[in-house]
Amino acid sequence: MARAMAPFLSRAILGLGATRLVRKIIAFLNYVIGRGSGMGWALDSEVEVALGCIKRKNPVVFDVGANVGDWSQSYRSKKSDGRLFMFEPQIPCQEAIKNKHIPDSELIESAVGKEKSRLKMFSSSPTDGSASFHKREDSFFEDNTYEEYQVEVISLDDFIEAKQIEFVDYIKFDIEGHELEALLGLSKALSKKAIGAFSFEFGSGNLNSRTCFRDFWNLLSSDFDIFIITPSGRLDGITEYYEDMEFYRGVSNFVALLKK
Repeated sequence: MARAMAPFLSRAILGLGATRLVRKIIAFLNYVIGRGSGMGWALDSEVEVALGCIKRKNPVVFDVGANVGDWSQSYRSKKSDGRLFMFEPQIPCQEAIKNKHIPDSELIESAVGKEKSRLKMFSSSPTDGSASFHKREDSFFEDNTYEEYQVEVISLDDFIEAKQIEFVDYIKFDIEGHELEALLGLSKALSKKAIGAFSFEFGSGNLNSRTCFRDFWNLLSSDFDIFIITPSGRLDGITEYYEDMEFYRGVSNFVALLKK
């Protein structure tokens, strides 16, 4: 039926000059089910998702890509127990975090990646939330002017070992296309099933890092249940990989939960 109707609908849409409208409708429908809905999200909703994933008292939580500390501040206001580590390489962001005086937290003045190194970062402002190790060529950011500078990078496996942490309850990743590299630097902990849950973004930033959703699926799906976070704050489970998950318009937010 779809094949029979397609030629007629195509002629009608093109004849009415409605192609752009149809594209907007498709983008909106994707947004409703979580694809591309990560930009402009309510911060409290993201924190509520994290709290729903944490099952232990006195949990260990990582905020990777803390920026100016808003996520950590909101999390700590809702959950006062446990250990909170914030990872942020940008010096102005570090100062903003320190000025918040978030209780029972520790700031790690480094970025996170596959291994210990120094990497070039691209930033368009002192506290740029779109700062990335990958030059921004995605449409929303391509007209920005970016400065380049070197930052320290550590692996989470090394950090966990140094701090003698046995289990991490939740990790929030927000590192603009570098999430897969950070997960590869967490391979020991993942293999030990020492990570309870984590959130990560996937979208236009992954065009710059040349990573696909298939890479995340192959790495995680055997040990984790993967969900997309919808605008309602509810989680929608992904039961199998399909190519339409390669959605690069805006940013989609996902959660991975360790299987029971």
